[in-house]
Amino acid sequence: MSRVGKEKIDLKPLTKYKVENNLLMVEGKLGTKTLLVPDFLIINMDELQKSMSINLKNEEEKIKHHMAMQGTTVRLIKNLITGVTVGFTKVFLFKGLGYRYLLENSNKLLNMQLGYSHPVFLKIPDGITAVGLKQDKLELKSTDNGLLGRYGAKLKTLRKWNPYSGKGIMEENDKPKSKEVVKAKK
Repeated sequence: MSRVGKEKIDLKPLTKYKVENNLLMVEGKLGTKTLLVPDFLIINMDELQKSMSINLKNEEEKIKHHMAMQGTTVRLIKNLITGVTVGFTKVFLFKGLGYRYLLENSNKLLNMQLGYSHPVFLKIPDGITAVGLKQDKLELKSTDNGLLGRYGAKLKTLRKWNPYSGKGIMEENDKPKSKEVVKAKK
């Protein structure tokens, strides 16, 4: 069994939680989320300590995929709890001469100047809130870590970070390495 699968899940920060037919519903100050737990896993609730654990239905049948899904399910539940109580935040930097963005349509459309001859538009999906910090610094907030990660990856592919010129879109906590241009020998 994986170490992650053995972890206890703390339910104290939640305002409400419920389990029905392997469907877990959690509610916090930022909203409500649900997760369908696979049939081969059992949710064990401890009401006294306000915690839960996820176990395999058949301990004798330790299939590698089932044990992996046990750890994955524990992490998904912890992300749900963090999402509805605190939320997730990512900050993106637009580095380069003239690289900037504008939030349009009540912060649902991202209009970017990324060094191309035309502006680049990207729709901000429901569930993500965009906040403009500076002309070249954008903050995205969401209760869904997966949605925020996929959108951030899509945003970074519009202008990938170039280590030679030091231009592109990157996350604030990334550690970009600048490379020196290799010159030809004469």
